[in-house]
Amino acid sequence: MMPLGLDGPGQLSPRRYFGFIEFMRDVCDDQVDDMTNALNTVTLRDRRNRVFHYTEPLRHSGVRPTNVPAVLALLMQGRMSPSDLKIFTGLSSRQACDERSKRITRGVVRS
Repeated sequence: MMPLGLDGPGQLSPRRYFGFIEFMRDVCDDQVDDMTNALNTVTLRDRRNRVFHYTEPLRHSGVRPTNVPAVLALLMQGRMSPSDLKIFTGLSSRQACDERSKRITRGVVRS
């Protein structure tokens, strides 16, 4: 005679173990799918554009939507020099510096 719960019909049955393993595998698959979608460069570009065009605090902050390519490049590279910022925005050195300051002040990027 086996102790209660170890004979198959209880919580420790192999069927319940396999059910839990399958559940956890499904959760992991969902998480991988979510991260793959979140980091997809095409959808990232679209989401970034929507954020700059439809987020009220950004629209009223004076941060220009023309900075969108610079923000995407910054996301991909992790950091960006002031000269690269000037190239991505097409602004003069002074304007690029002003835009950088606005983004830092608004919390869009960190210095």
